[in-house]
Amino acid sequence: MKRIWSFFLTAALILSLAGCGGDSSSAPSSTSQPESVPTSSSQPSESVSTEEITTNYFVENELTVLEEIPEEITVNSLVFNLADPQDQRPQASIFKPVCTVEPSEEEGYKNVNLILTIVVPADKETEEAMVASGVYDLYTGRMLPAKSTVGDEAYAYSATVEVDGVSYDISYNKALYWSWENYTDGSKVRVCRQVWGLKVPEDYDGLVYAAIDVVSDPLSALYETEEEAENKEVDESEYYAMDIAENEGRDLDYTVFFRFGNEEEA
Repeated sequence: MKRIWSFFLTAALILSLAGCGGDSSSAPSSTSQPESVPTSSSQPSESVSTEEITTNYFVENELTVLEEIPEEITVNSLVFNLADPQDQRPQASIFKPVCTVEPSEEEGYKNVNLILTIVVPADKETEEAMVASGVYDLYTGRMLPAKSTVGDEAYAYSATVEVDGVSYDISYNKALYWSWENYTDGSKVRVCRQVWGLKVPEDYDGLVYAAIDVVSDPLSALYETEEEAENKEVDESEYYAMDIAENEGRDLDYTVFFRFGNEEEA
């Protein structure tokens, strides 16, 4: 497996791939959520440093967050039969993240770029794959609003994270590119390039990525056409990291969280 990563990382920058895999970012909402994290589509506004913030949702809920970006992690994606989507199985998949941080053209902001190469073993002739993931705020545990996608798709959005009465405006875009590629032994793997581009305040350090472990899924999004998926709006419902445990198709115990976007600017 490791011998193919140099090829994958080079190919991660080639964003003209075709595919029809799925990506799910949603989780059921809980009845006991913080009330301090409104979202909006407003333009970024002035914010202050997070250095004085003592609130940490993940610590309070005893959820482990890796402080550094791992070279690779393994969680389950979902593989399903094309002829019968309910014939499905969790499949150990490798997530390989790479992150860069650059100055933004807008004063007081930085651009954070996160690219994940996700490898899912599957049978090219009979199977498809989906992954589950999301970006969360460290301090409140709130997931940035997202939408389920089908195949190659991209969208842009913005949200305001409010912590201890201070607002942090975040604008972001997400793109997915799917392809079939070869193992060194000649077998096929489903590969997803997941690309996040975020503009955040320079002093904001609360970005947390979640590779969510998938046990099962009704796959309702995958019954749609790509056109229907593109017309679907971003879900602004309030979802939090602990909500993953409320979804029978997800496994919070094997979900991996890691912080990103705090590296020195290039």
